[in-house]
Amino acid sequence: MVAARNASATGWSSATVPALLDALSARRADPAGGAGAAMGVATAAALVAMCARFADRQRSDHAALADEAEHVQAKALELLEDDAVAFAPVLQVRRWGDSGALEAALENACRTPMAILEAATRLAELGDALARTGNPRLAGDARAATCLAVGAGHAAAALIRENLGADADEPLMECAQAMEATLDAYRQG
Repeated sequence: MVAARNASATGWSSATVPALLDALSARRADPAGGAGAAMGVATAAALVAMCARFADRQRSDHAALADEAEHVQAKALELLEDDAVAFAPVLQVRRWGDSGALEAALENACRTPMAILEAATRLAELGDALARTGNPRLAGDARAATCLAVGAGHAAAALIRENLGADADEPLMECAQAMEATLDAYRQG
């Protein structure tokens, strides 16, 4: 656990994988599910970037796809950091017992998992495209990236549902549900 404590001082995105996993398994408030989902997106993005680079003979847009995947990976690492910051006000308001403030804090806390879900949905699309039209020797890696993105996206959507309530009638919930339906289509492919 010493490694996990040291990593939090410098940021989770720069922690070693074992340190992050130690921190995720610890009895503490952060990092938590959003950080795990963001790490899944970052991993999917790295695989998409690799597959895109190896698709130089199959796709004229391979360099642009690799660049986009790297951008998404960097954003996912930022979201890994943002998750704990975004959820801290929820924990604080729960201690106070102010239900009105709690609802607003939970809605604000959904911004990070929504960004994770958006990134995951885009990566699932890219991974699927590379599995079908990229280098056939890396089709399995592209499918693995797609699966990781789908899983991370569903994890982020689960956090949104938990924060808003499963029957919330909000545009944010509708958007999350639409993206989950898109992810389900990639899961079938």
